[in-house]
Amino acid sequence: MAGLVSRRASARALRQLTHALLLLQSMTYCFSLHSAFFTCRHGYERQLIDELCHAGISPSEISSPVAALVRVGDDALTRVHGRLIDPAYALQALPHATEVHGASVKALVEASHAQLTAEQRFTRWMEGAPRGALRVHAIVPDMLKGGRTPRLQRRCEAIAAGVEAQLRKRYPCVRQRREGDAAVTEECGGQLLLLQLLLLSPETLVVSLGRCDDVGLGTWPNWHVRAGLAQVDVTDEPMPSSAYRKLGEALACMQHWPSPADTVVDLGACPGGWTKALRRLGCAVIAVDRSPLDELLMGDNGVTFIKGDAFRYTPPWAEGEMDLGTKEGEAYPWMVSDVIAFPERAVELVQRWASVRWAHTMVITMKFQGDQVDWDAIREAQTEAHRVGYSFRAKHFFANKNEVTLMLQLNTASLR
Repeated sequence: MAGLVSRRASARALRQLTHALLLLQSMTYCFSLHSAFFTCRHGYERQLIDELCHAGISPSEISSPVAALVRVGDDALTRVHGRLIDPAYALQALPHATEVHGASVKALVEASHAQLTAEQRFTRWMEGAPRGALRVHAIVPDMLKGGRTPRLQRRCEAIAAGVEAQLRKRYPCVRQRREGDAAVTEECGGQLLLLQLLLLSPETLVVSLGRCDDVGLGTWPNWHVRAGLAQVDVTDEPMPSSAYRKLGEALACMQHWPSPADTVVDLGACPGGWTKALRRLGCAVIAVDRSPLDELLMGDNGVTFIKGDAFRYTPPWAEGEMDLGTKEGEAYPWMVSDVIAFPERAVELVQRWASVRWAHTMVITMKFQGDQVDWDAIREAQTEAHRVGYSFRAKHFFANKNEVTLMLQLNTASLR
């Protein structure tokens, strides 16, 4: 009997060893130097690469392995900037990224878990973060092409679920917040963590774990939106134009929306895509354009239409007809603009409105001529915004074409 038990134990041990060897054979752990990946709208890889080169990174250290992805060595970013940069043409950043390989979902889960627990800084971050601070995003390159059913998405989500389940056993930050737990926000001291799993092929996975910093107008990397792709499509009613998506993406990026108590000036509002999106949020809109809006919006009591030049318009509170909220909790005016004009006119809008603080928050589209990006105009707008106390970000969202969206918000300290 003892011999039978011994033989069974030996057979079980042999099966376990065989399974382990097969698992090792199916996986290749790539503990090579980390890279940073940036996602972008497909077709705009060149602009992102140009921007990284303008930031001082050598072209030899930049590559685009597949459409909508640009790769940079982590050491190059650290050497040049000492931190993760926030390029305008990047929708999302995947820092400290390493490739792992596996022939099956299970193998990729095990490889990812091994990578995450092998590096001390990763375990230190996860051990120190509060409950609910870590999010997991499953990403495939096809997502950045706008398809309804991205290739490999289900496989990637299965891998993400497996990795999340493994980590949840040890790290509270992966578990859901309980009633009574402190809220996890951008202001929690750099403890927001984002695990991104990017499936490049059925057997090749990029694993990225990074801290998400509050950059004044959202987080970077974007903790809230997978691959930087906000779901902003309106399907329950017709919209005057598709341009509303640009505004929706900007608000999702900032994680800041006008409230029903706020007044928003929409410069260059015709035909009314942005005005309609704002009315769906319940706020009052002052729409300025030489041409009238969509008929339904012209009859909306929440819309005040002003026929005139968007660049010469002066809001009523600038002339003492309305109060500009200056205390926490008060309603603040917003200004948004998708007007078609040269880049220097967008800079003029920033200068005109920010210098006298006519709006607390602004979203402005800067449109370019041809296919060339006016980097000088973007920098000039940023310099002016910072000079007068506004946070500033520029982003090329999925709905943007040859243009970028400028986002500005008056710093709280500037209100005192």
